[in-house]
Parts: sequence; C-alpha cells; structure tokens
Amino acid sequence: MIKLLILGCKDFPPFTNKKIISGGMEVYTYELVKKLSGKIDISIVKGHGKNKTNSDPFIKNVKVYNVAIWGKSVLQPLSLTISSLFKTLKLIKHVDIINAQTPLSALIGVFCKFFFKKPYVVCVHIFGSTKEHAGNNLFARIYFNIEKITLNYADAIVTAGDSLSKFLVNTHKLSPKKLIMIHPGMDAQEVKEDNSFLREKYGIDDRTFVLLYLGRFIKEKGIFDLLDAIKILKKKNIKVRLLFAGNGELESEIIKESRQNGLDDYISVIGAIYGDEKNLLIKRSNVMIRTSYHEVFPVTYLEAMSLGTPVIATPVGDVHYVAEKSGAIELVPINNPEKIAEGILKLMSSPELLEKMSESGLKYIESISWNNQADKFLKVLEDVIAKRQIV
Repeated sequence: MIKLLILGCKDFPPFTNKKIISGGMEVYTYELVKKLSGKIDISIVKGHGKNKTNSDPFIKNVKVYNVAIWGKSVLQPLSLTISSLFKTLKLIKHVDIINAQTPLSALIGVFCKFFFKKPYVVCVHIFGSTKEHAGNNLFARIYFNIEKITLNYADAIVTAGDSLSKFLVNTHKLSPKKLIMIHPGMDAQEVKEDNSFLREKYGIDDRTFVLLYLGRFIKEKGIFDLLDAIKILKKKNIKVRLLFAGNGELESEIIKESRQNGLDDYISVIGAIYGDEKNLLIKRSNVMIRTSYHEVFPVTYLEAMSLGTPVIATPVGDVHYVAEKSGAIELVPINNPEKIAEGILKLMSSPELLEKMSESGLKYIESISWNNQADKFLKVLEDVIAKRQIV
C-alpha cells in the first residue's frame, strides 16, 4: 500500500461555519483524501487550527499531525512550511511519496528528494506568481522563483485548471507532459423541492423566470454589467427575477442602483445562503448567472450543474473549458450588457435548450465525480512511484 504524506494545508478537515469557509485547496484535499483513505496510507501535516475533528468515518484511517502556525497573510504559509519540515523529518522513513498542496510546501519535497530519495508531486491551485494573487511585485517575484525551483524538480505537477496548466507551461517553460490537470470534482446532488418555502421567503411562484447570482459582490464579478442587462430587459417589458445571493462591498450600491431604476420587482439582494436552502434555490433557479472579468476555476458553476441548473457566464479563466466540456454554459461577452441581455432572452425563449443544457450538465458531473478525480490522482502517484523504482 502506498504511504502518502500530504503537506501545505492550514486546515484539515476544512473549517466551515456561516462566516468562515476554508480555502478551495483545503476542500480539494479533503475530498481527495475522503475517496482515497481506504486505498492508500495517508498522513497529513497541517497547521494547528481551531477546527474540530470531522465525524466522517474515514477520518480514523488518516493520520493527522498538527504543527505550529503563526502570523497572518504571508507569515502563515511560511511558518506552516517551516514547522512542517521538522515534522516531515520525523516521518520521512515511513513515507513512499510526498504530495505538496502548494509550491511553497514543495520546498520540503525538494529537500527530501535530494537527501532521502523520496519522490514528490506538487499541486498548484492558484496563479500564485502573479501580482493579483501575490499582493505586490516583490512577493510575486519571490513566489515565481519558489515555483521555478519546486515545479522543475517535481516528479509530477497536478494543476486545478486548464488555464492554470497553460500559464505554468508558458511561465516556467515546463514540459506539458509533466503536468496533469485534475480540476475540482463535484457529485450529483438531490434536493426535495419546496415551492411554498420559496414563495413565502422569496416571492417566487411557478411562473417566475429566476436568475441566480451566487458569489461575492465585487466589481470584478461584472455586477453592474448584469444590472445594466436587467435594465435592458425591463425596457423591453420582459419580466425576470434576479436574486443576488452572497455579500460584499457593493451590496449597498446594488440596492441603490435597483431602487433608482425602478428594478425592485426585478432584483432582490438576499444575502448569503447555505446548505439545503442554497441547494433548493439553485435547483429552482432557471439559470445561474455571473458575468465576471476574472475567474480561476468556476466551482460554483459545477454546483449549479449538479442540481440540473444551466449557467450563463463570461469566458474567463476556465469557464470556456468547462462550457465546452459540459454543454451547460451559455457564454456571453465580457463587459457587454446588451449581449448579456440577449443571452438571457435566448434561454428564456427556448425551454428545450434549457432542458438540453440541464441534462448535459448532469452528465458532465457524472464524469467528474470526486471518485473519478481521486482515481486520476491515485494514478499519478502510482506512475511516479513506478518510474522511480525503474530508475
């Protein structure tokens, strides 16, 4: 049985409540471990957080080690890496392969590869060496050099998105054969419809064409393009209901803009939604819509597909890739309210197309279940170990 050591997670299991949700990387790791815990021997070195041990039965098959973590922002991942190195040195004799969930934690993989002949696989979840993600040019340059070292010496690189793979190949002159794209998975979900609840809480009846925005209220999500598209529909006397679910700095501006343009019957800001209520609202919505200027990998769109809800979105990040693979996303241009309105009208006027997109999305979700994504990850580990044994 393969003995795997995972590094780089601040939380395990992911910490979630109504105010805090662990990062996408922690959720990604958790889901892979959940599916692989009975197939391989897994140890995880994580930051000593406040999250409680998960009650899922598989956790008892996973060895979780807490290490010190301090500071905020940049200091947290740095301190986690330093603390994890000392714990790794104590465990390394019983490890077959290391999986670093960040390029920074992969520095430990480089060390162990040269001094203990242990192979390592590094996962990349974000465009870490860009100014937008690093915070400034200095941090971006430092992270660029960390990536260059850890990615070049890695036995394999797993990326969480197609556009991210292409970015890393171009930025670090990597061989495409070294990268394996395994994006976040999603499992099909079931939710019991409750039309009376939706009618009482949100004023939605069976005849309402519902558009659901789910995410943060920030400019880069194209919020005002979406508002302008609704204004266009209003001028044409086409009635829709757009629900803004989430929160963020633009919440008051959305409400102000809606009132000034007489859109109270068209737009509602409903705040953040969770759990069964969120799934119920996604399921009821005719379309999920987001007209972003930037995205990485659109996990929210996978949530929509898992409940049979088609999506309208702009082709940023991996959205174009997911649209092509799933057949469940209607693409509209960036910063173009007229075309956004046309996209909404197109789906409103074609129930057959909506049904086809719904069915296509559900089929795509079957192909990217977490079981399937975990099997792909396991094959990466097996291939790396096999190649190292031949050498």
